Amino acid sequence: MLFGRHNTSRVYKDGQIILPQGHRGKVMGVIEAGRVEIFHKTEDGEETVHTVLGPNETFGVDSLFNDCPRFSGVRAIGRATVSIMDRRDFIRHTHSDPQLAFIVLKSVFQRIRKADEKAINECVNTEQRKTGSNK
Repeated sequence: MLFGRHNTSRVYKDGQIILPQGHRGKVMGVIEAGRVEIFHKTEDGEETVHTVLGPNETFGVDSLFNDCPRFSGVRAIGRATVSIMDRRDFIRHTHSDPQLAFIVLKSVFQRIRKADEKAINECVNTEQRKTGSNK
């Protein structure tokens, strides 16, 4: 359990919404078991799955630090056990256990790195299509 005693755990069924898109709650989650998908639904109902996360991966960290509605929703794939921590508990527990902040920062930077790699690959692929090269 990544959050140890700092969490509230819940089991979600396949397809169950964990955090809805547009939700303004100041909570983050960590997957203890199973998998979840991060999805975005447009106004015309078209849905895109951005990523699938598994055990010990986090989601919703940004909501601890801003007051914006969630751009994406989170939904269970199969049976998933998820720990939820709100902003107040996060701040309080990072004072007593700084390792928690390190774990969360590590997950944020891993996600940034993946996004950077994806953006670079998309730029390279676009350039290759423009020039007709496949180097």
